Amino acid sequence: MIPNVSKWRRLMRPKLWIPVVVAGAAGGVWMIRSGSSDAAVKSSDAYFTAESGPFTVALPTGGSLEAVDEVKVRNRVPGNTQILSLVKEGTVVEKGELLIELDSSDIENRLSQAEIAYQQSLSAVAEQEERYENLKSENIIKLRDTELAVEFAKTDLRKYEEGQFPQLKKKADSAIGLASEELRRAEDRLNGTRRLEEKGYATPSERVADELAVKRREVELQSAEEELRLLIEFDAPRQRRQLETNVENTKVVLDRTRRQADTQLEKAEMQLTSSKETLALRKQSLDELHEAREHTQIFAPQGGLVVYEKPRGWGSEPIEEGSTVRERQELISLPDVSRMKVRVNIYENQISLVKPGMHARITLDALPDRTFTGEVSKIASMPEPARDNNPNYRVYKAEVLVTDELPEVKPGVTAKVDILIAELADVVKVPLQAVIGADDRNFCFVQHGKAMEPVEVKVGLFDSDFVEIRQGLTVGDLVSLTPPKGLDGLPEAEPNAPPEDDELLSSTQ
Repeated sequence: MIPNVSKWRRLMRPKLWIPVVVAGAAGGVWMIRSGSSDAAVKSSDAYFTAESGPFTVALPTGGSLEAVDEVKVRNRVPGNTQILSLVKEGTVVEKGELLIELDSSDIENRLSQAEIAYQQSLSAVAEQEERYENLKSENIIKLRDTELAVEFAKTDLRKYEEGQFPQLKKKADSAIGLASEELRRAEDRLNGTRRLEEKGYATPSERVADELAVKRREVELQSAEEELRLLIEFDAPRQRRQLETNVENTKVVLDRTRRQADTQLEKAEMQLTSSKETLALRKQSLDELHEAREHTQIFAPQGGLVVYEKPRGWGSEPIEEGSTVRERQELISLPDVSRMKVRVNIYENQISLVKPGMHARITLDALPDRTFTGEVSKIASMPEPARDNNPNYRVYKAEVLVTDELPEVKPGVTAKVDILIAELADVVKVPLQAVIGADDRNFCFVQHGKAMEPVEVKVGLFDSDFVEIRQGLTVGDLVSLTPPKGLDGLPEAEPNAPPEDDELLSSTQ
């Protein structure tokens, strides 16, 4: 994947003066400003014949070898736990192998207590459920009895108003009628006796007896009338009021019974709910302890190389047998060494050159004689400060995936990475030290006969050794690797010349 070369040149356009970096044993650094008349030459006179051929431009960077897939193994036992045994660091394990065994004695004790508490909660819930059901039945019976009492009170009132009172009134009316009739008959008998006495047929004693009978009947009539009056004015209202009060009282009792039943049932339901919640909490605690006991044996979630986590912070203990670890503490890293990557930094002035999918060459310090291929797999979207926290330099994190199969190497090995920015098929190139800059122009000193003449060139891409010559040289030109002591006699720039499209790129190193 080759980026737009013109875009790269625009990003790195030099201004006023152009540094030329000389790498390796070729030696020497030229920095020439416009009008400078002297220069320091450290290398001996040497020449190079301009050649044509393939040219690969790479962006050098580096980092350390990391696993693509890495799992952190943490302690999932609550509280602080002691390590009883653990696998040796550097061991390659398979998925499911035992890594660490933690002390479970405290968990076993807590588990026994939690089991007892859980069984107690089970019994409490059963008792509360039985009490709740019994209370519901008792309340139903009480409510039915109270409702029946209200119904009977209403029946008694209706019975008196529609049956008993009319019957008592009718009986009193009948008594008055009979007494009136008996009085009339007694009066008729008395009148007859008086007539007979006047004629001499009846004795005075018979008349007196009949008079007493009349008075007796008058008293009976008055008594019957008084009974009726007492019934209407006193007995009936009193009895009616008593029966109405009974109806009202039974209704009050019914309402009170309902409220008491609801309150008792609600209280029993709250107690039952509380017991169930307590049971659920104890069940959760019991399950957590069962889970914690299972976590006292930690197995490998994936295959990989065992790497102990380093102590972090003051007072932290190293990962070893007998040390105490806390919950969620990272204990072991399991990098999968079958797939490795290198995490590198790309400066922000270079980030536009690098794209995902670009190929790379990787050299490991542990294996300096071998080169491995890689591919840019990931580039961060936002920059970060450089290591020296210089605000003028920010870097983008990138990852280069090693596509070749690696020998047995461990994570952390230092790696040098060359990201292949461009691969040119056939270009003219010369060593970097053969090009010097003056203002915005670049020159090579080409030998013509016995004299060296400055030739203005247009340059393209370059790496740490060579630079591409776009215009000005031909294959076979003999160029000087050491410019002359004096730079007088450089050709003048053409007036109103258009700006050059090709400029020497600043060193990516």
